[in-house]
Amino acid sequence: MQWLCPPYWTVESYLHSFRHQRANGTLKWARDMPAFRDWRLSGLEKESPNRVTWINGTLGVGKSIMAAYFIDLLKCQYPNAIVAYFFCRSKEAGVFTARDILRALAYQCMEKVGAAGEALKELKSQGFQISDNLGIGYLFEMLLPSTFNKPIQKEDTEADIDTYVMDTVHSSSTLQMLFQATCKDALQYFREKGCGIFLWVVLVLQQLERARTKSTFLKYLDGFSAATGSMEDLYFAILSKVEEEDKPWVLDTSLGHLRKPSTRRRPARHCANLLGRKICGPLRKVSRNGMWLVCLVKVEWA
Repeated sequence: MQWLCPPYWTVESYLHSFRHQRANGTLKWARDMPAFRDWRLSGLEKESPNRVTWINGTLGVGKSIMAAYFIDLLKCQYPNAIVAYFFCRSKEAGVFTARDILRALAYQCMEKVGAAGEALKELKSQGFQISDNLGIGYLFEMLLPSTFNKPIQKEDTEADIDTYVMDTVHSSSTLQMLFQATCKDALQYFREKGCGIFLWVVLVLQQLERARTKSTFLKYLDGFSAATGSMEDLYFAILSKVEEEDKPWVLDTSLGHLRKPSTRRRPARHCANLLGRKICGPLRKVSRNGMWLVCLVKVEWA
């Protein structure tokens, strides 16, 4: 079905990446989450409660990793079911519009069910088209009413973050030495400052490990404390600490050339690109009332 031109490999690359970013032993709480259990056991009728479930959380809390975990879990538990999925990226060609989503999901259904392919061929013969201007928000507002909304709370991710912090510090002689030398409790620091945002914890630990002296380590701790609970503030704090002798030039991914780093505040995504990291999320670029989302939907193939 070449006419669909689905972004198959792009979506699969995101799934592969998020799958391998999950730390060992984490997200057991998500598997046992009542909202996920109720959705998984709900009926297929349109009026069935919890057939559509939204999971929302702030930037960096781990929704992308959770979505990849759910995909693998569902494929394992229901090998005969169609598990269709999509990861949205803001303004990235092929994974940004409602048209991209529908093409990818249609292709995944076609691979699993032969009748889906015939239905798609029939639509093609009738000249069916999806406008490139159709926004994701419109698609979800019209097709997927919010029947249940589950916010990810700090308490949900706290145990996973504790495990990650302990494992990371234990495996790094540098971090062990610095935390001991400064009489700082790593668990207490990240419980107070991380606000349950997993990516915040990961990036701060990476930066702390770069400290060469006790005074620099303490300076980093104080600086990151000012960015508590905000990924944008954290990126700004990290970029402000780029040392001239270590990294005199950074790649400006938006302009495609090398330039000296600027301390001027930039949007979170731009800062993430400068740091060599990109913020990815499954359907999370759908914003409802300012919240980033993961959407779980059950449907019956007629």
